[in-house]
Amino acid sequence: MKILAITTNFGFGPSSKLYSIIKELLARGYKEITFCGHGESMDFFKTNFEKRLEYIECNTDEIGSDDFFHIIDIKNYELLINVMNINIPKIQRNTDLHIKNVFVDSLSWMWEKPLDGIDEYDIYFVQNAFIDSNNLLSYKNIQTINPIINTEGITKITESKSNRILLNFAGIFTPYENDAFFKEYILFYLKLFEKIPNIDKYEIDCACNLTQKKWIESINRFDYNITFKVMSHKEFLSAACKASRIFTTPGLTFYLECLELGLKPYYFLPSNYSQALLLEKYNKISGNCTTLSKYEYNFSIDDLLEESEGVAKIRVAFSDISTRHKEEILRNTISYIYKELDNEVENKIQYREESGASSIIRIMLEKGLLNGR
Repeated sequence: MKILAITTNFGFGPSSKLYSIIKELLARGYKEITFCGHGESMDFFKTNFEKRLEYIECNTDEIGSDDFFHIIDIKNYELLINVMNINIPKIQRNTDLHIKNVFVDSLSWMWEKPLDGIDEYDIYFVQNAFIDSNNLLSYKNIQTINPIINTEGITKITESKSNRILLNFAGIFTPYENDAFFKEYILFYLKLFEKIPNIDKYEIDCACNLTQKKWIESINRFDYNITFKVMSHKEFLSAACKASRIFTTPGLTFYLECLELGLKPYYFLPSNYSQALLLEKYNKISGNCTTLSKYEYNFSIDDLLEESEGVAKIRVAFSDISTRHKEEILRNTISYIYKELDNEVENKIQYREESGASSIIRIMLEKGLLNGR
């Protein structure tokens, strides 16, 4: 059975979810899988799966209908799995693809209105994390599933090295052409770490994507022990479990993985709109997140914005806060590094035994979208 897999080139959260689904499919004997994408998401899948997948280079976030069908011979496939790419449903709305298809969404609570074209899918899978049931009443093809994460074979190191720090910037990228915001964001924090007392005593791993790594190494003038790495999913989680301190952007997938693994990261300021909204949610659970509302920038799911508008506003807020509150951010960073951390992680999300990826496979089999193996 030939399967076409698509996601959005917007952070590693969607790619990580598709990674978990594909890994489950491969384990169950589905070998004819093609990933269609570009940029950092393409690099991610090639790093994690190498030659186990086929690949089609294609900007699925921007492509139009004519080009899509010119590049992809859709009749060769029997199933389309789309994780959070909102451009492809617009193509499907006006064209019968003649294949079975599913859409996987982890941010259903963030959309101002129903996603265009989602009703054309056989199944709309919604991840049960911070879910708002009222937003889902209009969908007739919906299936709620557990969070989609993959921590298989990864365990927290009980005695992590006290001098090892992990920084995670890898997910700072968007589909927007020539987007260079990551440079401002990363440079702010890397220069901030230079001012931390005795920083030269720490071994710092910086998780980044390929574009970031090339740029950072071209300007690398940092006077402390830092190594920039492009990691596979498993390598990244292993590094997180070995670190005594973790600093990361506040994406949803790693948040859920940290709950599963018993990790307590320190969240950087948000780099996009969903992260700003998520930080507010995390703060209600733990009460110790540096949200934008603490700096009088208010973002709420009660007053949702179009994603592009939200991203633009977040960037203005980051530039302002990182300029006016630099010393406060430095003090908070130092405090996190040197304070004692308790080992308890408060898990407010209830998990059942079946993982989100396993649920997707099971339901697709039950609905006849997958052939049995």
